[in-house]
Amino acid sequence: ELNEARKTIERKVLKEVQAQIESKKIDLDTERVIIATSNDWQPGVIGLVASRLVGAYNRPAILLSVTSQSIAKGSCRSVPGFNIFEALSAHKDLLTSFGGHAQAAGLSLPLKDLPELKKRLEKTFREKVPLFLAKGVLELDAEITLAEVNKKLISDMAHLEPFGNSNKEPAFYVKDVTLLEPPKLLKEAHTKCMVFSEGIIKPIIFFNRPDVFEKLLGIEDKSFSLAVKATENHFNGRVSVELHGLDIAL
Repeated sequence: ELNEARKTIERKVLKEVQAQIESKKIDLDTERVIIATSNDWQPGVIGLVASRLVGAYNRPAILLSVTSQSIAKGSCRSVPGFNIFEALSAHKDLLTSFGGHAQAAGLSLPLKDLPELKKRLEKTFREKVPLFLAKGVLELDAEITLAEVNKKLISDMAHLEPFGNSNKEPAFYVKDVTLLEPPKLLKEAHTKCMVFSEGIIKPIIFFNRPDVFEKLLGIEDKSFSLAVKATENHFNGRVSVELHGLDIAL
């Protein structure tokens, strides 16, 4: 119940920021860094929403909750090629506190200094990432078939652990699969479907990707390709190898 309550709050915050983007209050045609504030946001949730915004718009996102003392406290997430911790370090004269690493950080500062921080981060980002793309590019490590998504793959991947910021979990390309049945949308957020290729059937789930559900509706027997990660799921004493979807190419 607590988890569902958190997700509800998370969706609410995301919609509020997206509304600012759609109304051009945050103008992505001219702004490279998303910065948004609110008096009502819960600090424990906004980091998750910042990650969602980075995934959707391929640019750094900083979300801040404003206290009654006009102190803005929050979280930021970044994109590859832009070290957000170094960027904040360069402008620490504006900050009350900060900490983190290249891709994620927490910070606080007086609300009155936020416009200046925004101006400086925009300049820094343009210098560090001159070839900006409004959409992110997925880097995939290898092509695999559905038949190769098995326990041996998981055990082989274990030799590459631990995974983290400097050693990303492998991502794979699976080409020419078809749907076995219509896709399902779970909790209005997650797309689940059964895919088929070369005699093999595998379930796949795309977390927080309702847009994939829309794309797969009406695809019928046309083939498409997948970007996926392979994971091991432990449930009720059973162990299964599952596919987590990253994206599709029609």
